[in-house]
Amino acid sequence: MKTLQIVLNTALLLIAGNSFAAPYQTCSEQLQDSLIQKFKLTNPRFANTEAKTYQSCIHLDNQQKIQLIAISQPIAYKSYDDMEHDLNLYLIDSYQGKILQKYKAPETFYSDADHYDGAQLHTTRFSTLTDIDVVGIETSSSHQGGFTYSHSNLTLFKVNPKQPIKEIGGISMNDSGDERIGNCPENSNSEVRSILILSNKTTHGLQDMILKETKNQTKTNYKTCTSVKKQYKQQQTLKFNGQVYKFQHHNFLSIDPF
Repeated sequence: MKTLQIVLNTALLLIAGNSFAAPYQTCSEQLQDSLIQKFKLTNPRFANTEAKTYQSCIHLDNQQKIQLIAISQPIAYKSYDDMEHDLNLYLIDSYQGKILQKYKAPETFYSDADHYDGAQLHTTRFSTLTDIDVVGIETSSSHQGGFTYSHSNLTLFKVNPKQPIKEIGGISMNDSGDERIGNCPENSNSEVRSILILSNKTTHGLQDMILKETKNQTKTNYKTCTSVKKQYKQQQTLKFNGQVYKFQHHNFLSIDPF
């Protein structure tokens, strides 16, 4: 079976067999800014604060007439550790100069104990089927302190100019955490990395995906400064049920709370 392997933390494509799908092309900064300004997609209300606006843009077609723009901007701000962001997607026909479809994420992204680090469209194609666009957007958060950790999540969307943008799945991508205590050369830490393998087999019109997880763990005895390393692996197949991608189980690998 030909497969397309997607390493999630870098969106790097590793090809097995003869399958190949060229990644989406990113928009030029000039085009991205002009579309955002033309359709007034951002609000400058918090422009003079620490709250950032995260925006990205990809071309969906080879003629570069159709663009998908993701914008996550602040909707409330009190301080660096107390703000809220939304997330919106816009499917735009820049040739005809009109917005084809809009999507507003139902959730709010908070910065409090965890700091919201933004949203970014992937250039990876999560479908190699003709005339079917499945795109991914990564959202991430982190925490700095005695226990430092980071987390990112991938949300998949089916995009079609003639249909509403539809969320079809969410996957925890990469987690990492470590203690910052003691004077040992290596602290206790753990990380979970995920890989998607995109199959040619389809279910309800979309390709099956194999989710592979790898956890690397280091536990340190701070009295002796000795460390024990372990690795855990597991995988499962994700199939589209006509509405969303379904997991076989939800017992995902996770970083250690220490």
